[in-house]
Amino acid sequence: MGQCISQTAFIAWTTIGHVGTDVNLYCAGPSVFTRRCNGNHDNTHLNHIMTNYLNLDLQPITLKLRGYKPNGNQTAAPASTPIVSSSTPSTTSTPESTPVITSTTLATTSATPVTTSATPLAIPSSSYPTTSPGVSKPSTTVWAKPTLKPGCINVSVVGDATYCVSGPICGDEGSNCPKKGAVASQDCSQHLASFNGDWCVAKTDAVCERIHSGARGCVFKA
Repeated sequence: MGQCISQTAFIAWTTIGHVGTDVNLYCAGPSVFTRRCNGNHDNTHLNHIMTNYLNLDLQPITLKLRGYKPNGNQTAAPASTPIVSSSTPSTTSTPESTPVITSTTLATTSATPVTTSATPLAIPSSSYPTTSPGVSKPSTTVWAKPTLKPGCINVSVVGDATYCVSGPICGDEGSNCPKKGAVASQDCSQHLASFNGDWCVAKTDAVCERIHSGARGCVFKA
């Protein structure tokens, strides 16, 4: 309960809202009084006039809270105040049964998340292998071929990419092979030893020697 005293009346009302709310007390006639009351209260209006110490005729007094519309005026004899207040707690005991019913509802609801949690587990497990691009990327990646120098000839290095070499290339008559730092002209892929992250580049000088087929070819020495 909270109390508010105006210049003409001493009143009481139920308290639920915020402390320090402005309350306007309107008496019949020209007098209007505004007071800031101690206690919490909502838009419940004045239960009854308890005292009128100026001995004026009892008039309806409206409790007007900021942001709420009045519910109406209520007046009653002072003797009825304890009776109404004492009956209110007995009615308030009804909500004690409400939590018991609500607790049963929560117990049933708690089982729902257990069933729902199993559904997301199956969805990602089936979708990951399908959407993963890591397996197919090396075989489908297409790299831009560098510009070849005029007059050079493509020479394939055993176990590596193809490089453009000038002069007499490795074979029956020549011995020129790719030198260290030479950029591959084609056949570059990520699994080759010369791949540097962007393209294939010779890490060492290739050597012209006889290979397993019996012909002479370029080979990168380890």
